[in-house]
Amino acid sequence: MRRPNRARRHRSFRARQRVKPGWGLTVFLIFLLCAAVLFTVAVLLGTYLKRISDDTSDTYNPVTAAEMTEPGRYSSSRVPVIIAEYADNSAICAGSVVSFTKIPEETLPVGSSATDTSGETLTVKPNAVSLLLRTADTSAEPEETDSSAASVRSGTGMRLLYTSGLATSRSFDVSGGEEISTLISTAKQSFGFVSGVFTVMFQNEPSSSRSIIREYELSLLCELFENGIDDVVLTGFDAGNFRQAVAFVRDLSDRTGKKANIGIALDFSFYNSEDVRTIIAGSGFDCGFLAVNLAASEIPGLMTPEEVIFDRVGRIISTISLYNVRVLVGCGPNTGLSGEMSAAMRAGALNIQAVGKPDITR
Repeated sequence: MRRPNRARRHRSFRARQRVKPGWGLTVFLIFLLCAAVLFTVAVLLGTYLKRISDDTSDTYNPVTAAEMTEPGRYSSSRVPVIIAEYADNSAICAGSVVSFTKIPEETLPVGSSATDTSGETLTVKPNAVSLLLRTADTSAEPEETDSSAASVRSGTGMRLLYTSGLATSRSFDVSGGEEISTLISTAKQSFGFVSGVFTVMFQNEPSSSRSIIREYELSLLCELFENGIDDVVLTGFDAGNFRQAVAFVRDLSDRTGKKANIGIALDFSFYNSEDVRTIIAGSGFDCGFLAVNLAASEIPGLMTPEEVIFDRVGRIISTISLYNVRVLVGCGPNTGLSGEMSAAMRAGALNIQAVGKPDITR
C-alpha cells in the first residue's frame, strides 16, 4: 500500500488543526461596531447640546428697542421704574393730598424707607402716584338680557372710579367720580408721573360677549392714554391666559402708536414656578412690562402684611431683578401701605407701586 508523502501529511494535519471563527470573535466584532456607533452618537449629541447652550432664544438677553428685530424678546430697559404711592382719586382732585417730592431717576435709591447694611435708615419719598381706575363692583351682580342668539351680558360687574364719556355711552360699567381728563391732568401737575391700575375682565366673559367687552376695554384704555396717563398696569389675568394677555397688550400698543407703557400683573405663583422664564420667553412678550400682584395676596393668621410682602418678594427676587418686574403691594389696609412698600424695598425690589382700597362712599 502506497503511503502519502510527508508534505501531504503535513497539509492534512494543518487542515485538521485549523480553528474556525466562533462566537467569541463574533461578539468582539459586534462590540467594536456598537462602540463606534455610540462614539458617533456622542459626538453628534455634544455638538447639538453646544448649539443649544449658545442659543439664547429661551433665555433672557437684555436688548434695546433699536436692537429688537423679531418678537419674543423682553426688554427690561423699557420698563418704567417708579416708587408709586397710592392716592384716592377724589382726594387728588380736592387738593387734599400733599404733592410728592420728585427724585431724579439717576439718583433713585432702593426705596422710600429701607435699612442699608450699616443699619442706617434711608428715607426716600415716592416719585409717582398710583391711581386705582377700575375694580369689581360689589353693589350688584352683572345683569343679563335675553336675545335671539343667546343670553348676553349687559354689564361687566365692574366699577370705574372716574367718569368717562365712553363708559357712559356704553353703560357696561358702573361709573362715577372725577372726570377722567381732570383726574389725570391734576395728578400729573401735582405728582409728575401717573400710573393707573385697571382690572380687565373680557377673558372671563362668555363667548357671546367676550369680543364686545374686549373691544370696550381696549377703548377705555386708549382713552386713558389719550388723556395723558403715563402707564397702566392690567390686573385680572392669570398664568392660564398669559398669552391672551400678551395679545391684548399688543393690540393696545398698536392702537396707541406703540407709545403706551402697559404692564401685565400676574400673581405670585406664576413667578414662583420653575418654568416661569421659559413661559415668558415663549410668549413673544415684547410690547410691555411685567408686574407681580401681591396686593391680592391673602394674609396668613400668624403673619402681618409687611411680612407677607417681604417673604414673597424675597422668594422671587431673582426673577424680579431679571425682568425688572414691578411689585404691586396693598394686601393690608391703606394705613399700612408705606410699611408694605418698605418691606418690598428691604427684600430687594426697585420698582414698586401701592394699590389701595378705594373710597366709593363719596
